[in-house]
This record gives sequence, structure tokens and C-alpha cells, in this order.
Amino acid sequence: MLDVYLDTIVWEIINFIIITVALYYLVFKPMARNADRRAKEKAELLRELEEDREEAARKLEEINRRLSHLDKEIEQILQEAYEKSRARQEDLLQATYEEAAQIMADAIKQARQEQRAELNRNRQVFTDTILQITEEILQQVIPPQVNDILIDDLTTSIWNLDEDDVQRLNTIRGSLEEQIPIIDLTVVRPLTIEQQSKLYNTFSALADKDVEINVEVEPRLIAGVRARVGDFVLDNSVLTNVENLRTEVNKILEQLSRESHEHAIGER
Repeated sequence: MLDVYLDTIVWEIINFIIITVALYYLVFKPMARNADRRAKEKAELLRELEEDREEAARKLEEINRRLSHLDKEIEQILQEAYEKSRARQEDLLQATYEEAAQIMADAIKQARQEQRAELNRNRQVFTDTILQITEEILQQVIPPQVNDILIDDLTTSIWNLDEDDVQRLNTIRGSLEEQIPIIDLTVVRPLTIEQQSKLYNTFSALADKDVEINVEVEPRLIAGVRARVGDFVLDNSVLTNVENLRTEVNKILEQLSRESHEHAIGER
């Protein structure tokens, strides 16, 4: 009975050892490794949590620091915005002032130009009116004898072409290319037979050949005669003298207006 019992005990011990070894390698050892891994993971997690906590603390400190300076930053931003806005307003006001000044200068210049143009128109109307009245008066007061005298003066001046006028005489004759030159005469009233003959002889001598004379009556000449000889015009009419006077008066008035304008600019 004792032997059987010892065998059983030995066998049980062996089974226990086998089970223990099996449990060690199959259960406890993997559990130990898992526990060690979990411990490491827990330690790593704790380390990361500690780092996150420290980072959160730093960020919180930065936020608190910035919050403590936020009023100053806001004040500085508002001050900078105010200065920029003021600078823009000053630039806008300056630009507006310059534009207004330019518009005013242009308006003044335009007004002066219009004023000068109006003065020139008025001056022209005034001059034309005065000279028109002068023409009408001269037509009424100049006697017929004056017209005859002026015709005689023209013929006399042609006959009196001396050596100093040789070049002019040759130039006139050179412009008469027609075989029979045509002389266009404009007179105040119809010519007498004597005047026609005298003018024909005078212009024939001037052209050094026979001429043909066309006569046109134009009372507006007032007195005198206008003759077109080739490319030249011989004119001693009163109307031409009045027109020359109009030109001279306009030149004088224009000069006076220009001098007055320059003087006004110099005073400014």
C-alpha cells in the first residue's frame, strides 16, 4: 500500500511541475511580458501626458502674457490705424485742393480767353462799323472830280515809271503772256470816252503791245480805279485805303490788347 502511494505522490509532483512549467511559459511569462509592455506603454503615455501638460502650461503662460499686453497692442493698433487714416485724409485734402486750384486756374484762363475773344469780336465789330460808316460818308461827300483825279493819278504814275522801275516794268510785261493782254478795270462809275482812250493808251504803253480792256462798275470803291494787269494789281481806290486803314487799326488794337494782357500777367 505504501509503494502505491509514493508513486502516486511522485506522479502528482511531476504533473505539478509539468503544469507549473507549462503555466509559466504559456501563461505567466506572456502575462509578464504583457505587463511589462503595458508598464512601458503606461510610462510612455505618462511621459507624453507630462509633455502635453508642460506644453499646455507654456501655451497658457503665453496666452496669459499676451492677454496682459493685449490692451497695449490694441491701443497701438488703433493709434497706427488713426495715423494712417489721418495721413490718407491729408493726402486726399491736398489732392482735392490741388485739383480745385487747377480747375480754378483753368476756369480763369478760359474766362480770360473768352473775354479776349469777346473783346476781339467787339473790337472787330466796332472797327467794321466805324469804317462802314466812313465808307458811306465818303460815298456821299466825295465829289465826282476826286474820282477823275485818282484815275488821272494812276495813268500818270504808270507813264512816270522811270529807270528805277525798269525791273518792275519788265516784270509786269513778263506776266502778260496773252497775245492780246486783257486788262480788268474796276471803276466807280462808267468811264468817259476820253478816260477810256487815255487808259487804253496808258496800258498799251505799259504792256508794250495792244491790250483789251474789260470794265466793271463797282460803286463801293467810293473813288479811284483798280486794275489787274497780268499777275499785278494797280489800285488807288478809296475803298482799298479804307481797308488798309482797317487792317492797321486792327493791328494797333491787337497790339494794345496783347500788351495789356502781358501787363496784367506781370502784375500777378
